[in-house]
Order: sequence, then structure tokens, then C-alpha cells
Amino acid sequence: LWQRYPAEWVAIVEDGFQKWKRAAAAESQKPRRVHAGVDASGALLPWARGIRYSVDFQLLTCLEEVAGTRPRVVPVRRFVGGAQSDPPPGEQHPWYKRQVSSRDSSDWLNNGLFFRAFKQAMEDAGHQVEASADEIFDFRFNQDFRNKVPEADALRGGIVYKEPSGWKKFAVRVKDRYGCDNAWLRLDGRDGEWAVAYHGTSYSTVPAILSGGLIVGARQAYKDHKDARTGERIGEGVYCTPSIHAAAEFAPTVQIGGHTAKFVFQCRVRPQAIRRIHEEVGRESGAYWVINDPTDIRPYGILVQVQYNDGSVSFSSERIARLISLWEGYTSATNSGMSPFLARSARQQLFDKILFSYTLADGVGIITLSNGPVNSLSKNLVSAFEHELQNLVKDVKVKAILVTGAGKFFSGGAEISELTLLAAQGPNHAGPSPTEALRKVIDLLDSCPKTTVAAINGQALGGGLEVAMGCHYRVAVPQASLALPEAHKNGIVDKVAEDVVGEAAALALARPPSPVSKHPVPHASKFYVASSALEQGLLAATRMTPGAVAPFSIISCLKAAYSKLSFEDGLRVEDEEFSKSAALRHLFFAERLTQKVPGLDGSQAQPLRRIGIVGAGLMGGGIGMCFAEKGIPVVLKDAKQEWLDDGMKRVCALWASQMKRGRISHDKFRRLVGLVKPTLSYSDFSDVDVVIEAVPEIMDLKKQIFRDMEQVIPPHALICTNTSGLSIDEMASVLTNPSRVMGNHFFSPANVMQLLENIRASQSSDRTLATGMAMGKLLGKKTVLVGNCDGFVGNRMLAPYSAEARMLWEEGADVDQIDAAAQAFGMAMGPMALGDLVGQEIFWKQRKAKGDMRKQTKTYMGPYEVTDWICEQGRYGQKTPDPKIKATGRGIFIHRGRKKEVDPEVDAKMEEVRKMKGVVPRPINDEEVIDRLFFPLINEGLRSSGVRH
Repeated sequence: LWQRYPAEWVAIVEDGFQKWKRAAAAESQKPRRVHAGVDASGALLPWARGIRYSVDFQLLTCLEEVAGTRPRVVPVRRFVGGAQSDPPPGEQHPWYKRQVSSRDSSDWLNNGLFFRAFKQAMEDAGHQVEASADEIFDFRFNQDFRNKVPEADALRGGIVYKEPSGWKKFAVRVKDRYGCDNAWLRLDGRDGEWAVAYHGTSYSTVPAILSGGLIVGARQAYKDHKDARTGERIGEGVYCTPSIHAAAEFAPTVQIGGHTAKFVFQCRVRPQAIRRIHEEVGRESGAYWVINDPTDIRPYGILVQVQYNDGSVSFSSERIARLISLWEGYTSATNSGMSPFLARSARQQLFDKILFSYTLADGVGIITLSNGPVNSLSKNLVSAFEHELQNLVKDVKVKAILVTGAGKFFSGGAEISELTLLAAQGPNHAGPSPTEALRKVIDLLDSCPKTTVAAINGQALGGGLEVAMGCHYRVAVPQASLALPEAHKNGIVDKVAEDVVGEAAALALARPPSPVSKHPVPHASKFYVASSALEQGLLAATRMTPGAVAPFSIISCLKAAYSKLSFEDGLRVEDEEFSKSAALRHLFFAERLTQKVPGLDGSQAQPLRRIGIVGAGLMGGGIGMCFAEKGIPVVLKDAKQEWLDDGMKRVCALWASQMKRGRISHDKFRRLVGLVKPTLSYSDFSDVDVVIEAVPEIMDLKKQIFRDMEQVIPPHALICTNTSGLSIDEMASVLTNPSRVMGNHFFSPANVMQLLENIRASQSSDRTLATGMAMGKLLGKKTVLVGNCDGFVGNRMLAPYSAEARMLWEEGADVDQIDAAAQAFGMAMGPMALGDLVGQEIFWKQRKAKGDMRKQTKTYMGPYEVTDWICEQGRYGQKTPDPKIKATGRGIFIHRGRKKEVDPEVDAKMEEVRKMKGVVPRPINDEEVIDRLFFPLINEGLRSSGVRH
């Protein structure tokens, strides 16, 4: 690490040392100064020569960079001892005592002190403040982001909102301050209907903003600024930004209450009023907004950030205390004469102390898990936990032990990334179970001779809950979540209290140790039903999640728990079942990675206020349902009234079914239906933000629809296609502005399936792609950005899988056997049933459009004789009923409601094809079926990733 950052860290250390030297030399002339360390000439005194560094720099940035965590800036000044020499004469304490100047010894940003400082600063600026604090602010809604780890980005008004980390918000009283009696917020104040913007300001503008109906700033105009969407001149308006960092660039530092600070207004903005410009200002590059009408931007909070002369930001005294612990590891390296950045042991110590802290208060040893954002139980944290727990047991001053978490989490459980790295070493990797270290900690808590109490300050999930259960007692805040339903009322928590640490400490001193394994079980007579309940659970899991492994593994562990197995044997069962979760852990991280697209900034996404959909069929109607269920109005168009009526009937029937099952109320049903407007005219698309084409897979038809839409939709609106495999570049070629085109491939049924493939066309703009990704997030889909090629990713991998299924069918395997083997392997349904679900005609029509109607292409497409015949009969699967035989759908199968059977006519057709081609059917076992289905699928996945061998 020292070699990676030589210029930065050497400069920082040397600069700090030289500053200290100069300051010490100047101070040495003062008679009371005993820490100068230099004589009158500036030469170091003998005792001072042992000091390795005197540091005055952004220390935590340096230390946390070394520790491999996200850098945070904390200003700290202290002397670092390199050798323990005699202290300077006259000093009461050793010279090597820590001296920390945190510049934040008291938090002046509480409500009372802040308002007094605010009022005084306003008066100093010539503005008389006669209102009380309650007239200006509503402190109930304050938010402190100074020490908060940023959470996942949220959407406000369809635009990404990032929390203003490092700032504290004082909520401005907005009720009755607007001329329309707060109607603006009542109408647009729900999450998702207003966006968040920041407006840099100083005290010179605050009075006018607060007294003028909370209208932000004077309207400004810059002649060169044009709308990033339309290219039109923006005109005058209020300038703001979705980035707190950019807003801070425009906020001059001011003096308030003896502190230097910056002030930024946090505002709610009507999304439809936003006009975007893109300009680089200072260190922040991104989207800047102009709001032409000042009544469309309303401040609701003043953000404050304390500043220092060196540009650093203050942190709380708790953070400074943690920094002192960090320094212990740093000095252990310097005392050995090594560079601290190369000392492995010091680095380990630094990392452990970041994750874990210990304090002693009135005989109670308090262990705080601190591994943000969820205090996950990483290997380093658990190791430090075990070590400190053993020390506390030995410490005679400790009467009881309390375990809690930092922030709003007790612990979110295991560090999944470490488990995944372990799994990557292969099944034959020698070594202890990944959960063995945590078990030792839980056993120590359980068998501890001193009382152990878990102070559950927030969520305790998975392994975090196991730690809490390992303690003798538990005290939880009312908002605690234990990942078990109704946990507060089922004997898991011994007490509920607001002051969770204080109550836990009192409980620890008052109660004797009581190992969890010795707890009496209330209502033990009722446990005879456990076996029956598990069997019912097994049936439910089979019905609700066919092919899933996790429910069955959980039930196996529960069986082991209530059986007569020893504790150690039960743990072995858990280990065996845990090993089956490797694919799920991979999926967890893969889904997170897909949300981070290099080069795309979420702030570029445009708001989604109204959506247009062309095609009221199964896909179009399902897509419309997705948006309506998120409260976004939908215009649903089709070419014929009967098609439109059928589409609306299908949508209404699906919502009516949800209402019948109690999933939605009658009022919500009416609201949802009211959000979908059926139309036969493109003119109703005049105010949409996105239009999605969902018509049959015919290239000429799609091109004509693109031409027609371009004539009526706004210039900023996106044009998207739900094609499952046709070239998006070819569709976009008919438009004058192809940069606003992308693919949105919803999977069938669109209102149910979570996967959404967003396809990047060759000319898709960043704004288009960012909006498409934000749209998927808004709909709650698992959204993946993919390239424009045949089948994209999902269908490209599915093609050889389905082709091999048809080949197996032709060679002698029957339809039910193929589907059953796929489901036994873990698929939710087999390839034959899947074809009937999505529609047998999709690939048939695509091949016809491409002029590729070869009946047998074994390597990729497989034999199509039978499925082509099915499509020629107009039997596409579940979507095509056949009243003659009272079937709700007909394809390979005859569907009657939820039941299905292979169509005898289809079996007869396959026999005919076999005779025509001279194929003699043979017995095929399930193992061969599974190998031949999944090897081609895996190969195609690797091929799409660039792997050839």
C-alpha cells in the first residue's frame, strides 16, 4: 500500500511534520510552553528526537484507506510517540499522553443551540428575526446524515435521490406557508411524485426565502444554457441540482455560533417542471436543473455542514474515540521501526478495530458490533469478538457483558461475500466450516459464567439473531426486527425498551447467567404437532416454489432441531444443507452487480409521469398493469376496437382475481382500472414520457409503428420496443432521432415475471439508458442491461435448451418425461410447458420474418416440424382457447384451467414426423435428458461471455 500511494502519504506526513516544527519553534519563545520539543534555534531537544511523527492531517482518510474501507475525513491532531523518553520538565503528565483536538467536542447542532446561533447570525447580517423557532422550523422532521452510511439510492419522482451524507437537516415548517394551503405537497408530496433538489445558499438569501412563501432565490438566466432534452433555450429560472456536492460548490462558508459552516436548501420539485442542463462546475460534473416557475420548487429543510480551514468536515466525538483506537494499531507499527503501511499485523489490528469496539461502564463490558452498513459478521469481526469476549470473562472488573450494534442494526448476519469467496475454492477445499468461528462465539455467550445480554438496537437477522439468541437475555427497542414473525410476543425478547443499552445493562447486573439451552419452553405440550406442521410446510413449499432448494433445506434443519440428534450432529446437518446455497449466493451478488452500469449516472434519468403502450395483447396489457400498479397513468392503444376490448377485459379480470383473493381492495381495483386509458388514436400519446411497442414480432409492422409514434410524441419521450429478438438498430433506422430508442424486453407474463432485459442499441443515449434502468427499478424488476443481438441474453440461452428438448422428443423421450426431468433438476417448469406459456408462435414468426424456415438445424434450433405444424393450426399455447373441446388453451398441451395434458393430435404428428425422417424412437433415461438440456444452455452462457474453450 505504501508503494501504491507514495506521493500522497509521504507528502501528508512530511507536511504535517514540517508544520509542527515551525509551530513548535514559534511557540518555544513562550515561557509556559513545555511541549515545544525544540530549542531557541529550532533544533530538536533530546526528548523530542524519539517522536517519529507529529501529525496534523486527515488521519482517518489515511488509516481507512489502508484498512481497505471507504475513506472518511476526520481532522485530528495528536503527538505520536516513537520512544518512551523522559517527559519534559514541569509537565504533570507524560509527554506521550494522547492529545486529541477533535474540534467537535460538543454538538452545537442541537435544536436550541442551532436556532440561537441561527438567529444571532441573521441579526449580524442585518436581518431581525422576531419569529420563534417553532414558527420557522419543525424539528420533529430533522434528519442527521453526518455519520450515516449512505443507503441504496431511492427514487423520488422517478429520479434517483442520494442522501446528503455529512450534513444535518433542520426541517423547515412548510404547513400553511404556501398560498395554496399546502395543496402542492398534498397533491405531489407522496414518495415518487416529487423529486429532491439542492440549492446552495448563504444568509443573505435566507430571510427572503423564508418570508416569501419559501420561494427559492431570484430567477437567473444564462444565455448559453439550453435544455438537454429539446435543445431549446431554457430562459430564466431557479438553478438547482440533484447533487449535494454540486450544491455545496455554490454555498459560501458563513460564521454561525462561532463555527464555520455551509448551508444548502433541500427542496421538493415538481418533476414535470425540471429542465436539465449539463455543465461541469468545480469538482462536480453532472445534471443541473432549472425551474422556470419559482412556485414549482419548495424548500423543506436547511442542510448544515461544519467546515474547517483545511476544508475538512466534522465528525462526532464517538468517531474521534474510534480513531484513538485506530491509532493504537498505527503506533504498534511505528514502534517497531517499520513503515506502518507495510506492517501486516498493524493493518489487521486497524481493520479489526474499525469493525469492533469495547467499553467498560459500571462493571458492564459493552461490546459494539460496528461493520456498516448492517454490522455483518465478517471473519475479522467474529475473530475480534471472540478474543474480546474471552478477555471480558477473565477481567475481574467485569460483572456482566452486553452486546449491541452500531447505528440502526444489531447485525444483519453473515458476510455473504466471504462465504462466496470460500465457495469459489471448490467443494474439496480443506478447512473449517465457514460458520465454525461464529458458533464458538455463540457457545461462549451461552456458557458464559457472567450474565450476557443482547441490546437489540435495530434489525437482528440470520446470524445476528443467532448471536442475540446465544445471550442469556435480550432487550430490544420497539422497532427491532428479529426476522421472525411476532418475535416480541413469543418469548424471544425478555424486555422492550427505548433506552435499549441502559435497560440491557441494568438487566445484566440484576439477573444471573442462564444458558439458552436451559431455558424452559412455554407450552411444551403443544410441540407434539411439530412433525405434522413440518409435513404441511413441505407440501406448501412444493406447491409455492416448485424446484426451489432453499425451503426443503430449511425444513431439513427444522427436523434436525426437534429430533433427538445431538447438538453437534444437528450442526453437521446445517453445514450439509448450507453447502447447497452456493447458487443462491452467486445470484445475490450477480443481481446487485447488474444495477451498476459503468458510465451511467442515475441522475440523467428523466421523470416518468405518463406511459404509452402500443398493443393491448397479453404482453402489452401486462406491461400496462406494471405501471398502473405503481400509480403511473397508462395510455393503451391497439388498432381495432375488439382487440382493445379484449385487452382491457383481460387486465380487469386479472385485477378482479386479486380483489377476490383479498390482495387488493375494491377501491384500489377502481383506481387501477382508472389509470389505464384505452385508445385507438396515436394523438393520445402527445404527453407521454415513454412509449413501449408490444405488437407481434413482425419487423415491418414495428417500423411503421415507430414512424407513426414519432409524429405525435414529445421530443423528449423515449421510444422502446418489447421485442424478444428482432434487431433494435433496424427498427431505430426509420427515426430521425434514433438516440431515444432502446429495448425493454419484459418476460411473459409481464405483470408477474421479475426479469427485465433492457437492450442497448448502437445509438442509444446515456439519458435513454439511464431512464430505462430507473424505470425497471421503479417497477421493482430485476433489470439487466444487455447488448443488441439475436435473442439478447435470456432467449439466446434458451434457444439451444429448447432445441435440445425438441431433439429429445423426436428421438423417443416423451413430453412429460422431459418436463419432469427439468423440474427435478430445479427449473420452475419444463421446456415444453414453457413454450405453451410464452407462446409457440413467437419463434415461428421470428423465423418467418428472417426467411429462415429450415425444419432441422440440430446444432442450434433443433427440429421444428411438429411445433411449426401446431402454429399453422393456430394453436399457440395457453393464449389460444379451443371452445370445441372446452380447452382454455391449446398448443403442445390441452389446457383446462390449471390442469394440462399432452394433446393426442400432437403425439400423432410426432409419430408421423419420425416415420417420415426414419427416426426409430429409443428409451432415454432422465440423466441423459438433464445432461442434454443443460449442457447446451451452459455452453451458450459461456459463449456469450467470450469463453470459447
